Amino acid sequence: MLGINGFDTQRLSRGFAERVHAVWPRHDLGYAIAVDARANPMTAPLFSFPAHLDHLINGRPSPTFLDLVSNSAWGDQPLQSRIIANR
Repeated sequence: MLGINGFDTQRLSRGFAERVHAVWPRHDLGYAIAVDARANPMTAPLFSFPAHLDHLINGRPSPTFLDLVSNSAWGDQPLQSRIIANR
């Protein structure tokens, strides 16, 4: 995650990030991804990092895993629901 969150930048040699960004500017990377996702939602498939940014920054609704499972044809339920139903 060094490239996204900047953690552990001290592990890079001095001046490395500056040299890389001089050739490949970051352009506020996370926000640029969100702008692209807002313009074209197909660039942000469900459960992807771009979809996560689109949800956080643009406020686009994002289904959860449980939303998808509860609407599947398999009828899966969270474990707690099965325990309660079987009492």
